Amino acid sequence: MTAFSANEIPAYFCGGFGVNLHPDDIGLDEQSASVTLERARELGFRFLRTDFPWSELEPAPGKWDEKRFEWFKWYVEFAAKHGLQVQVVVGSPPEWARNLYFENPASFFWEFYEYSREIAKRFGRYVYFYQVWNEADSPRDFVLPWDDWKLFRAGSAGIRSQDSSSEIIVNFISSIPWWELKLNYWMLAAGRSIDIIGIDHYPGTWYFGNYDDWSPLERLCAKTQTQADPCFGKRIAIQETGFSTFLPIFHGENDQKRWIERSLPSLKNVINRYNLTSPRKFVSVCFYELYDAGFKPGFWVEDYFGIVKKNGVEKSGYQSLKNCVHSFGKDTDPPGGSVVLNGGAAETRSRRVRVTISVEDFSGVSEMCLANEKPPGEEQAIWQPYRQNVRWKLRRGAGKKTVYVRLKDPWGNVSQPLSATIYLVR
Repeated sequence: MTAFSANEIPAYFCGGFGVNLHPDDIGLDEQSASVTLERARELGFRFLRTDFPWSELEPAPGKWDEKRFEWFKWYVEFAAKHGLQVQVVVGSPPEWARNLYFENPASFFWEFYEYSREIAKRFGRYVYFYQVWNEADSPRDFVLPWDDWKLFRAGSAGIRSQDSSSEIIVNFISSIPWWELKLNYWMLAAGRSIDIIGIDHYPGTWYFGNYDDWSPLERLCAKTQTQADPCFGKRIAIQETGFSTFLPIFHGENDQKRWIERSLPSLKNVINRYNLTSPRKFVSVCFYELYDAGFKPGFWVEDYFGIVKKNGVEKSGYQSLKNCVHSFGKDTDPPGGSVVLNGGAAETRSRRVRVTISVEDFSGVSEMCLANEKPPGEEQAIWQPYRQNVRWKLRRGAGKKTVYVRLKDPWGNVSQPLSATIYLVR
């Protein structure tokens, strides 16, 4: 298994696509689980977003279900064998914890800290991203609105006590009219506990707009880039998006197919614009979800978001989703950028110069190489971690000196040689 350090975010999270997978959908044996995970890989997904339910892992106070923990350990290891990482959702409290919240809120938050701590203790070597709670702004959430920030602090503290390199996600529902007010409050009260803001946006289902209406996401992007905003400096992820086929005639499979072909390319454009203007690249997108929950009386919307029916039959939008995910999942464009020596000075008396390297790339840049007088070849290049500013030594002798730079993004795409010139005066 791969263990991540604080500076080793998996490359495919730079614009990568994942899928929501409930524990019940995974399968209880290797054969059925393999079918599920291979299907996720075929679609191009790079990670699985899965709830590790508090209600199942601690059914009674202080009583951990070791068999269930072993199953989740098997799951994350088995997913890794299929090239899939697991993003853990920490939440889904048991009934005893819900009752405790109304009887003794302080004890409830302590118990949530302990549960989150136990998750990170057991799975920290496998997991990098944790989502704390789920849609705390939902009207269905039992925690009172003024206590949401305590959830985030408690969960984050519990996770980081065991896994200091982790990144914490908190998500909100875009269809709630007051989402921006709630989000501002969360950031002011618990911003230091949150690394990534996740948005749950369902244009055409929960959000009543056009399929390509990503205006709440565009608003969030602006907030994270505005210094006076409480969200400034936070990274962004799409934690949930999808389309429910709960009404075969008016909201069916063909409508889901049209949604995929219209909404997801529009989303990609929003992400690309953001990545070009923000130093904090988009984290990930998660499709909700792989499987339908199955038929229930009343055609409940939530049960039909899958791209695969409960019986394993693919819906009509399956191939369209595969095409869209693959277009998200890999950046094939080489990086661009520019190079400046000593802040743009025309000449220098020292061989030691400051090289400033600006980058233009959707996925960011992971490595760079420098050379004097001759562009470095891809094969002969000596690569080093990318830094915007680096000290460099010019060749001996007075006269015109040229420094060449090549850049490499997390996908292995290499830029054309970039260069800058300065005169060495001796």
